[in-house]
Amino acid sequence: MQGIPTLYYVNGSNYTAIKPYRFSAYYKELDSAEISIPQNLKLLAGNVSAMSHHQLDKNAGVQWFCDGSGVEGDSENDTDDAEFPTKTCREHLQVLLLFPDCANPKTLKYAYSANPDWVDGYGENRCPIGMYRIPHLRFSIRYDLRSILPDGWSGAPPLKLSCGVSYCMHGDFINGWLPKAADNMVKDAPSNDREYFHVHGPKDEDDQGSECDAQDADPSRGTSDYWMSVRMMGASGNSTMSSRHSAYHRLGL
Repeated sequence: MQGIPTLYYVNGSNYTAIKPYRFSAYYKELDSAEISIPQNLKLLAGNVSAMSHHQLDKNAGVQWFCDGSGVEGDSENDTDDAEFPTKTCREHLQVLLLFPDCANPKTLKYAYSANPDWVDGYGENRCPIGMYRIPHLRFSIRYDLRSILPDGWSGAPPLKLSCGVSYCMHGDFINGWLPKAADNMVKDAPSNDREYFHVHGPKDEDDQGSECDAQDADPSRGTSDYWMSVRMMGASGNSTMSSRHSAYHRLGL
């Protein structure tokens, strides 16, 4: 299961949720993986409280950019990588997010890999002692803004995440791979020369789609309406940051 904050189009006090046009999860650096993704592993990437570039978790690699040939009227975007583009996207708005790639299968603790020559407590596998390399998960989320913003924008775009500004982009991952499929992802990688390949599991016959029919476990609580979430969280005495994060868009892939 994967989760990301909702992206909103902001027009005055009106917040309109924008559904992702495409949500892709990629598993990279399989050749470096020492173990498959442990069962019951839960990962978090990004900093939900980040309000500026200096508060980013640099390991998460948050990048907002325009697909295609950049932005309208300019060859490059004049913002930092983790800020929304300041000029109209000709095609889709895309964001990238990288997850930790080290884990302990017993304790389920996790971390990002790092060079052991630069960071104390890391082994030759570039993981903290006691952890092993796992497939490196990357989220790629695209949004089509052309219908909701037909005239485009120049300067700060009228966009906001349910957690706040663009810097708070983050994601959750709860491992849902069946053990055999998770093992095959790592086992089959060295013998496969394709950039993308089918991961075989005990329930698949070629491409059968998802075996899971995801349902909201608590449909009577929560809301996708931004201001309703603020009122609900305010009534419970939680912080403003928590209230912004409560309007959360979850996707099960």
